[in-house]
Amino acid sequence: MHESDLLEPNNEYGITKTCGTLYAAYIGKKYQLPIYTFRPFQVFGYYEDKSRLTPSLMVNYAQGIPPQLSKPDSVRDYIFIEDVVAYYMNIGRIE
Repeated sequence: MHESDLLEPNNEYGITKTCGTLYAAYIGKKYQLPIYTFRPFQVFGYYEDKSRLTPSLMVNYAQGIPPQLSKPDSVRDYIFIEDVVAYYMNIGRIE
């Protein structure tokens, strides 16, 4: 994903997120305000369901079971919830 990628929502929820993003960008430009859009995904943390990737990998590792991955060549970036919180707390200081 890139900052310049076209927003192409495929459902009502995505449309509302797109509208919010476009409106915030408009207000930022109109009033010369520093408006930031940050949409984290692949966030993991303390209360993850056991069936999700990170917890299931940890349990399997502890039990000596090899991971069952659907596509070993898939590339995903994951971010820990505390890193997301730290980013939000500092977002206005990032240039």
